[in-house]
Amino acid sequence: SIASRIKKWVGEPEKGNIYSQFFNSKKDNLDFKSKIVAFDMANVLKDPELLSPTSYYIFHKFNQVIEESPSPHMFFIDEMQKYLESDSFNPHIISTLKESRKRNGIFVGCMQEASTLVNSKNGDEIISNLATLIIFPNSKARPEHYIDGLGLTDNEFDFVKNHANPRHVLIKKKDSHSVI
Repeated sequence: SIASRIKKWVGEPEKGNIYSQFFNSKKDNLDFKSKIVAFDMANVLKDPELLSPTSYYIFHKFNQVIEESPSPHMFFIDEMQKYLESDSFNPHIISTLKESRKRNGIFVGCMQEASTLVNSKNGDEIISNLATLIIFPNSKARPEHYIDGLGLTDNEFDFVKNHANPRHVLIKKKDSHSVI
């Protein structure tokens, strides 16, 4: 029921309301006063029910700071595949990606496999909004993900598939040239 779901978020933690510890403080202590603010989301990423509200809150607070005091900024999301798998948060990724450039920011999303992005619910829309790709060598790379999905040329794909040095990367600008 809706009441039991709400209680889980706002009830007392000692009574089994497992998520209430995240959003029950009398004072909002989250701020972005430091130049670099990072969150270890490892445990949150393991819990899909916790991922969306926690991420929304962090993004909301960060966006508030940017609106109040516009300045260059960066969203960096590691393990982005978990966010893309969330039906409720996936659209927020797209919105942030589109808005970041307009607001003098950049959005960096990291994932292990190109197939994660290419096959995600809104993968085409996300890919169409990417300005630059940084791609590491991957001996398991498949043409349908890299050539068809990300738009790499045959030569670029050959680098990704066959290059042995993991310190070399392919940097590809949208609809343009690339450099290794």
